[in-house]
Amino acid sequence: MHRFYLFFLAALVWLPLAVQGQDNVPQHLEQILTDWMKREPMEKVYVHTDKPYYAAGDTIWLKAYLCAGAKNQLSAISGTVYIDLLQGKEIRMSLRLPVVSGTAKGDIPLPLDQRAGVYTLRAYTQWMRNFDAAYFYHRTLTVGQPFTQSSTEKNQTAASPSHQQKVADDSAVPKPEVYFFPEGGTWVHGLYTRVAVKAVDAQGKGLATQGIITDAAGNEVAKWEHQHAGMALFWLAPQAHEPYTAHVTFAHGQRADYPLPKVAESGQVLQVDTHAEADTFRVRIQTTADAYGTYYLLAHKDGRLLTLTEVTMKKPLAQLLIASKEFPIGVVQFTLFSAKGEPLNERLVFAHPADTLQLMGSEAVDAEQSLLSYTLQAKNAEGFPEAGTFSVALIDENNYPSLLICTIGKAYLPICC
Repeated sequence: MHRFYLFFLAALVWLPLAVQGQDNVPQHLEQILTDWMKREPMEKVYVHTDKPYYAAGDTIWLKAYLCAGAKNQLSAISGTVYIDLLQGKEIRMSLRLPVVSGTAKGDIPLPLDQRAGVYTLRAYTQWMRNFDAAYFYHRTLTVGQPFTQSSTEKNQTAASPSHQQKVADDSAVPKPEVYFFPEGGTWVHGLYTRVAVKAVDAQGKGLATQGIITDAAGNEVAKWEHQHAGMALFWLAPQAHEPYTAHVTFAHGQRADYPLPKVAESGQVLQVDTHAEADTFRVRIQTTADAYGTYYLLAHKDGRLLTLTEVTMKKPLAQLLIASKEFPIGVVQFTLFSAKGEPLNERLVFAHPADTLQLMGSEAVDAEQSLLSYTLQAKNAEGFPEAGTFSVALIDENNYPSLLICTIGKAYLPICC
């Protein structure tokens, strides 16, 4: 979540110079954003697979979608998509698929001697290689051994409490990584701030934690409880020149201390929440007394300007309600600018407007031929047929061994941010 849009920020580095001496800062902010997207259009890849888990000897059937722009329209930028199956950092298999009308389809056959474990499916285009590799598509896939009685006994042994205890006793537990993210990117003296906590182990898996925050005198000033996938949060109005320490207790009993980020003496804090009113974001801007003045709040998605609001700070707190009904679905970037056009704070939020697409399905069974047919209809909000390109995966969970799902599925839980 804390990864910024690097190339957008790179364009903003020279923004203060571009708008210096200009009377209409909002207009120039909008123009620079538009020019940036024309020069550096962003392309994204999404891969739909037929299953989330496989066994050696299976085939991974897939369809790739290439999208561009804030509305995720099918992209015409690239004509080829590259798909890799990795184990760790080693590429096990690769595909090079032609793109037709923004989509591509293919398959990856897994040999019978395929090693069981956790794999990563990676997809990208040559155009995407011009940017940070973090924008490549990544998905975790689990591959197990073919289901047999001997493999069942092996999985039961691996899952037994005595075996798990032995692994825990015989292996050294390294100190986990714990990160602290003040909302909006800054932690400022006297401003009540929400701080996100993220704890991960050496493999990047989320760890459940609880903790307390103490000041230099050892007084407890805040605390948190685990919420989901190694994530939690707490609130605090920090004091400048006061060192803070997080005392963290992990679910397995390990304890560790971590220093918190340094507190700035002056500045701004940007907070964004969903509002009780549907399709609305509540934006709260706080500033120290020496930072009162004019600011500009810009919201955009993939280069498309959504809102641009001028805010005059004459007191410590300003609150705005931003209608998001017309926002496209996905991650929206809020940026707070100074009167000179300098980017000060950043906040990423997920916009989820009401979905107007209606998907309706019906199935029919042919007992004589043992066939199941499934009809899918796509309609818009008015009930009329909606044109589009779709992919559907149908699997029978009853024919896939639940033991294999449980023992392997718990081996690795990907972190979604």
